[in-house]
Parts: sequence; C-alpha cells; structure tokens
Amino acid sequence: MNEDNAEMDLAGVPVPVAMEDTKPISIDELSPRTGDLPYLGWIPIGALIQNSYRILGQLGEGGMGIVLHGVDERLEREVAIKFIHPKHVDTEELHELFVREARAMARARHPNLVEIYARGDYKGSPYFVMEYIKGTTLEEWVAGHDQRRVGLDDALSLLDQICRGVAALHAVGAVHRDLKPSNVMIGPGFRAVVTDMGLAINLGGWAAGRERVAGTPAYISPEIAAERHVPPQYAHASDIYAIGVMAYELLTGRHPFKAKTVVELLRAHIHETPPKPSEVAPELSDVFDEVLLRALAKDPNDRIESAHALRTALALARERSSESSAPLRIMIADDDHACLRWTGKFISGSFPNATLDLVTDGATALAHAIRDPPSVAILDLSMPGLNGTELTAALRANPRTCDVPIVVVTGVGGARDWRLLLRLGASGFLVKPTDPDALITTIRRLLC
Repeated sequence: MNEDNAEMDLAGVPVPVAMEDTKPISIDELSPRTGDLPYLGWIPIGALIQNSYRILGQLGEGGMGIVLHGVDERLEREVAIKFIHPKHVDTEELHELFVREARAMARARHPNLVEIYARGDYKGSPYFVMEYIKGTTLEEWVAGHDQRRVGLDDALSLLDQICRGVAALHAVGAVHRDLKPSNVMIGPGFRAVVTDMGLAINLGGWAAGRERVAGTPAYISPEIAAERHVPPQYAHASDIYAIGVMAYELLTGRHPFKAKTVVELLRAHIHETPPKPSEVAPELSDVFDEVLLRALAKDPNDRIESAHALRTALALARERSSESSAPLRIMIADDDHACLRWTGKFISGSFPNATLDLVTDGATALAHAIRDPPSVAILDLSMPGLNGTELTAALRANPRTCDVPIVVVTGVGGARDWRLLLRLGASGFLVKPTDPDALITTIRRLLC
C-alpha cells in the first residue's frame, strides 16, 4: 500500500475478476477490449469455447495464468475465464497448482470468495470459468485515496468481508497463501471478494510436506519467510498474518515495516516488532493496537487463532472506540412481520444501545423519519403505501432526511432495481433471505 514496498510484489500482475450483472446480455451489447493483448493470438477475440463462452478480450495476466473477458452465451452473463499461462502449459507441477486453485474455489462457496462456474480444457490448456466482478482491486481503490488511508468504517467493512471469505476457505480445509490487496476485488454494493487462489493448498498437502515457499514478500508470514515448517493445525495462520498486514495498512496508511529491499523486508517479518498502530496514526484509537499486533505475532501459536476470531476482535474494538458517540436510532420498515421481528432482534443484539423504530408501511416510515431522522434506515423494497424505491426518493428529497444512510432489502428485486436505487441515493442493497453478518457489516460501514 505504501510506495516504499510497491516494488516488492513478486506475484505478478494483479488478475482482476468480476461479478456479472444479472441483466440479460448478448454478445452484441459488449465491446471487445482493445489495446495490448499479447496472448490472444492462440485464443482469438470472438473464439467460442466449449460452445458456450465467447472471448471478448483480456482482463489481466499473472505469473501462472491469464484471465480473459468473455460472455456465456447460453446463460447470457459475462464471465472471467482463467487459462494457464502458455509458457506453463507443459509444466506438470503448475498444471497441478492450476487445478488445485479451481478445486479450492469450487469447494469454498461464499459471497466474499470469487465463484467458479466450470472447468475444462481448450487445445491442451486447462481453464476455469468464474464470475466477472465489475469493480477495482483493493490495491487500486486504496491508491485512489489522496492520503493513502481510508475511512475507519470503510476499512473495517472491507476487513470484515475479507475475513468472512477466508474463513469459508479455511472451513473446507484450504489455505490461500497469497492474500494481498491486488487479490481482493471491490465490486458493486461495496462487496469485497477474495480472488486468485493460485497458491492455495489443502491441509492434506501441508501435512505431507508438499507446501512450497510462496507468496508476496510484503504480506508473507514469518514462518514462511524463514522457511519453517509448521504443523497443519497452524497452516491457516499465514493467511491471518497477511490479513493483519492489510489491516495495519488500511487503518494506519502504511506498511508495518519500512524496508528498501526484499531481503530487509523478509528479515523484518521474521525479527522486527511493528510500531503500535495508534503511534503511527494518532487519530486511530489504541483499542486496535492489541488486535493488529496479535494478528502479526511472529509465532503462529500466539497469533489470533482464526479469521472469524479476527473479524470478531475488530468488531469489538470498533464498538469500544465508539462507546462515547451519540446514541443510535435505526429505523426498520417491512410489511412482513416475521422479517421485521427477526431483523429487529438481530440488530438489537449487535447494537444493544440503539433505539429501534419498527414500522410496517412506507408512509408511516416517511412520517417517522421526518419527525425524528434515524441514524440509518433499513427499508423493504415491496411495501404498501410507499415502496422502498418511492420511500428512498422521498427521504432524499426532504432536507431533514436527505443524508440518512439507506439500505434496501428485498426478496424480489434485481440489478435493474439496484441501479435505480443507486441513482436515487440508496447506500446499500441486500437480498432476502438476508445474511445477518452482511447486514450488520453494512450498517457498521454506514454509521461513520
């Protein structure tokens, strides 16, 4: 994230992958990408793979693979197709790594992990098809901030989602081993997606000693940098360390260690203790110091034990840092009484000091909001009186509620509704049945 370490990323060019729009599309609606497409000679633009996937252009290139942009003509959706790099087509070991990546992604299905759709072989080159996320990498997103340090709640929302995706990967017995900002995509609705699991290994391979020294120096764990073998039960700890480095960067604006060469950086990972985050960024509450330093512990046995534990610790630190803030008032509008009760119960458990305003129709919600503007509004899309779209427009038009964060939740809406709501000023969009963790993460991000 900081310029001092920009040259230390040895993993190759970031490979952006992206989420498809659910709106039906056709090949005529998409313009093939132009420019430097050095590897499309062997797969020409317009080629049809497996009678389904039309090639439109190139998205990115990494050390092991090339990602192409395509459209699935059968299901009418954009896709990303990753091929093994032509120079590695005849390398048996890299074939195994490539197939391992596809299997790891297929086993661990989660909204914060890139989804794989299919796997195949084209003229002797293995490939797999995955979702196409229209967004930017975390690395690019951070670089777009003038001060290189992002807002606290945006940072914590991203870290929470990264932890959730990595926890799902660990739950199926896989380890990523190359977590870094260029391997995290930020898509529509501020969705963070962990991608590029080309170095992933399962715990069976780890136990058999088949893990290789691999990763990116800026995010590599001390045990990997020192080439120390660790027991399988601590294999996932290298991913926790990498998330810890990203968390340190997002919350302080700089890398935990200052180094001019790769060798110096590796030595720092192994031997140096990073400064306390609150000393690097005085505006950051010191309640985050213990969490980040535990995530960066040299010994895997001393590190925060899991991705789930790390996201919980960060959430608790956020709560502690805002204990003196103004009282929260959260309005929930939903004509489904069961959903209304469930949402209210879950939110009150996560925000015990918040006042909840539960209403069952749009007109009442508008009146309540104008009388006493909430800290955030959770609106059902389909309601009597005023639906979620009309209510969003009305709230934005009133000077008392024009700045209220709005999250629209629906079981019937789609991409077209989301685009309209974005234009009207909605802050978030979730689909029923709502993932409670995603809802709480969204609310935390909006309560800046």
